[in-house]
Amino acid sequence: MIHLPGNLSKPKPTLVHPGTPGHHSWADWDFSTGMMSLSTDRFISPPSSLKHMTSWAPYYCTALCKHASVLNLPVGQIEGWYWRSPYQLVWIHFRSQQPPGSSGEDASYWVWLHTNSTWLNGQFPGETPAIVSNFNYIMPNSTWRLIKVSWWVGLDIYCATSLQVKLEVWEDGAWQDKGSAYDPANLAANTGLARCGITFSRDPCYADDTIIRGPA
Repeated sequence: MIHLPGNLSKPKPTLVHPGTPGHHSWADWDFSTGMMSLSTDRFISPPSSLKHMTSWAPYYCTALCKHASVLNLPVGQIEGWYWRSPYQLVWIHFRSQQPPGSSGEDASYWVWLHTNSTWLNGQFPGETPAIVSNFNYIMPNSTWRLIKVSWWVGLDIYCATSLQVKLEVWEDGAWQDKGSAYDPANLAANTGLARCGITFSRDPCYADDTIIRGPA
């Protein structure tokens, strides 16, 4: 199931969903390809989860939320359960500049969860793609993990104003801090469009119980 509600238990800053809490539909998302579907193969909340399955091109499929209340979140949070096959990728997107009605992995920041590394990256028109920073986390294969990504404008380790991104993972009954990443460029902060969502690479990958939060 896909959710778009929620209060933030540990604000950084205070974030709540600006819309009405509740379950939202498949129609609230834009997909870059037809390779995602609702699946009963495995899920956290019945009856289904979001599944990406392909062994051929296109290699990636992106789902960006188009619900009106979360189209512009330069500050926000996305939380969800994710499951990926070995060697496949989960990208958690924010500040995407893809207009409503379209979807894709470009023109956004993302937290990239891979077999042997996790990092913050960003690619925007006119900018050179670059790895911004790494996190202290390796996502295990073939098991569900509850992951939360928060982003806001704060101070980096040099006390310069920067985009700040925090990664947390639910482990041992509590949220565990997996580090923060910074980008002093702070791109796409004031464009009036800042979408969020996920990208999967090929082979079975799943997402469930997604929660998107925005400023109070």
